[in-house]
Amino acid sequence: MFDIGFTELLLIAVVALIVLGPERLPSLIRAILSYVRQFRASFSHIKNEVERELNLDNLKNEFHHTQQQINEAIDDSEVNESIAKIRQESETFSNFKNDFLADEVTDEEIEKDLANLEVEGPLPKPESEAGTGVEEDSKASSKDNPSKSSTSS
Repeated sequence: MFDIGFTELLLIAVVALIVLGPERLPSLIRAILSYVRQFRASFSHIKNEVERELNLDNLKNEFHHTQQQINEAIDDSEVNESIAKIRQESETFSNFKNDFLADEVTDEEIEKDLANLEVEGPLPKPESEAGTGVEEDSKASSKDNPSKSSTSS
């Protein structure tokens, strides 16, 4: 810091001893040392503050860099398409719900439908069961069983 050697310090000490005398020199040295300690503490505190600020700036830069990487990784068009699909599905569901709730069936309509079913007879079989032959096979096997039992007797 200062370019002062040992000989210069020794010369300053001798001059101070001559000028101040042996009574006031120890109190002067204590005062100078306390000022040096305060200066070092202040300097250390400022140094820590600057390091903290630099570290904070580094963290901010890293955060912005990471945020840019995330923004680049997520394509805005994909997000917008997804949001549009979700909105469309939501509207479809909302329309279905509104249509379903708008078509309230009264008891009179239910009674009419039941009366029509009694007049028209039972409902036809669904197409999925019509061609399976499940009932036909069971009827055929029940017809075969009595004939087999009579032939075996």
